[in-house]
Amino acid sequence: MAQGLRKHRHCYYEVNSKYYYDNHRSCMVRNTHYECMICGHEYHEVSELSQGPPKEKSKSSVLEKNKNRHRHC
Repeated sequence: MAQGLRKHRHCYYEVNSKYYYDNHRSCMVRNTHYECMICGHEYHEVSELSQGPPKEKSKSSVLEKNKNRHRHC
């Protein structure tokens, strides 16, 4: 009679990791493949990597907008 595995918590290790640019999301994506050390259960994790901090707005345009807003007073 075949015996199954005992109940256990999956202890995953990273098998493979790929980086690519996703045009739909417009950012870099990391696809990581994990596998359980005991039973071989596999899963994939996809995570977005940010492009960096957003560009700063020009302060001169903000100042001009405020001048125009309060000019009538």
